[in-house]
Amino acid sequence: AAGQSPSATPTASMSPKPPACPTSGLTTRVNTRTINATGLASVTVSGASASATVELQGYSQDHFGAQNFDNDPTPVDRTGTADNSGTVTFNDLRPASNTRLRARQVKCTYNGNSDVINVRAQETLEVKRTGTLKYTFSGKSIPARPGGLIISLYRITGNACAAGVEPRNCPGETFIGQSRASSTNGQYSVAITFTGSDRNTRDEFVVKTGQDAQNAPGRSNSRSLAIF
Repeated sequence: AAGQSPSATPTASMSPKPPACPTSGLTTRVNTRTINATGLASVTVSGASASATVELQGYSQDHFGAQNFDNDPTPVDRTGTADNSGTVTFNDLRPASNTRLRARQVKCTYNGNSDVINVRAQETLEVKRTGTLKYTFSGKSIPARPGGLIISLYRITGNACAAGVEPRNCPGETFIGQSRASSTNGQYSVAITFTGSDRNTRDEFVVKTGQDAQNAPGRSNSRSLAIF
């Protein structure tokens, strides 16, 4: 009609082209090599295109060592956006067991490295007197697992050792008892009857767990005990 402006010719909208896949794959680096179970872990991924979406995949190992990337039920655990240098850090990981991770740029293949977070079994220790020279040491081992984790009780008679030190290399700790934690809730107890020569003495005690496929060695806080 006269006096009306002609309609604008529609133009096709163009979707932004996704960044090209890196030729050498992404580099995955664990920043927190060893954590306690349920603790926070941090992983940095680098080598992506600037502003690209990065997918992080991790599988947590089980007691039987049967888990891998191929049978992982959650192939994408986290996504993040790379900064201008092609790097993104994930700070909110809380694995319960040893976890291997890898990363890729979205719609690209996994052709970079993988890295591992070692997760220590977390041990608690309490002690209760049940009679003359008789005590029960108890607590929890987290996480619980099929078959139950073996818990070893030590009396600290010299220099204490860190988790993972072989007993033969730790003369300052003397093994005095052992138990197996519950496979359902991780609870354990060790009943100890001390000898008359221990009467009216005070020592410190600690429980430890060993290395297996699921977890790194664990160690409780030491517990001071007056024996009578």
